[in-house]
Amino acid sequence: MKINREAFLHALHLIEPGTTTNQSVAQSNCFIFSENHIYAFNDEITCIVKMEVDFHCAVPAKPLLAVLNKYTDEIVDVSMDDDKLVIKAGRKRTQLNIEAEVLIPLGITGLPKKWVPMHPEFEEAVGIVRSCAATKSDRFALTCLHITPSYIQSCDTRQACKATMETGAKGETLIRAASIKNIVGMGMTEWGATKAWLFFKAPTGLIMGIRRWADEYPNIEQVYELTNPQQFCLPNSIPEILDRTTIFANEQGIEPVIKMIVTENQIEFKGESSNGSHQERVAINYGGEPFSFNISPKVLIQAVKNSNEAVLSQDRLSVEFGRFTYVASIGG
Repeated sequence: MKINREAFLHALHLIEPGTTTNQSVAQSNCFIFSENHIYAFNDEITCIVKMEVDFHCAVPAKPLLAVLNKYTDEIVDVSMDDDKLVIKAGRKRTQLNIEAEVLIPLGITGLPKKWVPMHPEFEEAVGIVRSCAATKSDRFALTCLHITPSYIQSCDTRQACKATMETGAKGETLIRAASIKNIVGMGMTEWGATKAWLFFKAPTGLIMGIRRWADEYPNIEQVYELTNPQQFCLPNSIPEILDRTTIFANEQGIEPVIKMIVTENQIEFKGESSNGSHQERVAINYGGEPFSFNISPKVLIQAVKNSNEAVLSQDRLSVEFGRFTYVASIGG
């Protein structure tokens, strides 16, 4: 059949987050073509997009993307020939090995019976809050976003972030931060839940499911409670400084981490990695005790763009901006 190459590539890139190279699930390194849909799935992410195709098979994702990217033709001819997927255009012909039998897990085809509108700022909230989730931890729950009916939060023991909103969730659920980050920028407008998955839907036709986890999230409300709070202002130049410093930030978590050192009338930012280091100072009006902590620059950049007011307590720094609250532990 004749297929617009760029439209084909666009559909495949939408569901690419569902593929993996470690094959933790059979055919998880493949794009699955079945009944006018394309699927990609692994143990934590499943992606589905509708596309009219007349072939039924599993095709290794990496070589298929590579071939389509190398072709320059507007239209390609795609068909099955026994155990091959054949792609033709002009004088070019490519054959890709396929698996004729597709193995779509039952839980992936069991989509939610009910979809509800998603809060318009939910994607943005996920993009910011996930920056404070742990990458590795003895407590699995800390690698997750904690989604409740009234807020989303994460914490890696040295920092925490909460976005207060009516999420539309019926109860509490945990979603791995490293997985749910893939919905950011996809324009999701609806969501629905099954027992094991939280599904998101976009007007493009993309459906992305993220596995839910049954672990209990620790009570971290005390993190947001401040003792003897003192207010001070963060300079408006911080976003530009952090952009430069982040180039050499340690990848300690999902997002880069840099060190912020506050002394009398100045803040110093330090970033260091195997490629080098960068440090930069900026003047502030502060005469209290010196302190330092590690931060996720993405969150602080968003904070200063919305409000440059910060609060310092005995052992932590807190910044509130819009519906977000960010807390970093001194010495963390």
